[in-house]
Amino acid sequence: MLRGFESYFYKSIRTDPDWSEHYVDYAACKAKFKSYSERRHELQKLIRRKTELTEEDLSPLYRGSAQRLDVALTDTNANDYVKYEDAAETGNKPKKLNGKDALRRASAMERADFCDWLDKEIEKTTSFYSKEVLSLSECINKFDGLPPPVQKIQNDQTDKHDAKMGMALDYETLADEILELFAFVVVNTVTLRQLIIRYDAFVRTFDGIPLSN
Repeated sequence: MLRGFESYFYKSIRTDPDWSEHYVDYAACKAKFKSYSERRHELQKLIRRKTELTEEDLSPLYRGSAQRLDVALTDTNANDYVKYEDAAETGNKPKKLNGKDALRRASAMERADFCDWLDKEIEKTTSFYSKEVLSLSECINKFDGLPPPVQKIQNDQTDKHDAKMGMALDYETLADEILELFAFVVVNTVTLRQLIIRYDAFVRTFDGIPLSN
């Protein structure tokens, strides 16, 4: 049984019409967090066995992952933030890492991977939102100056969404569509905030760098 936020999220997804593919992919992010956690536990086991780690030691932990190992450790600032850059650019790719640097490296890579995923999810949801706003704006323009009750608008466009909007659109239906789109924004905003909070809680567990820093 789904509980807590996860239950709220899936109950909030609009299913008629089906907008599920346009929401932030909560399940994919949960799987991402799980893979981070499993990798961290394996890395800690490796650190307990060896005082220095090579690329050969670390590579199996990232096999099948989109995260890159070709990064180089640079200096930290006052907040102990570790910056990683392409080794080809810095020319100082370390051949070996101690346990602390290996953990900090993992943290930086996970942070970059999570931020990249967030960017793509935000782009996906905002793109859909923009399309819906445009469609609703066109419908509102067709109502402009018409007294209620408004006759149902006939739409000769071939786009499925436009056809749906044009089949039986009156003031009440239009208001419902606006509210549905507003709910879409709220659900995705709350979901993104929840995922960032969970990511920060995860990295604090492993002495990582929260996004809030």
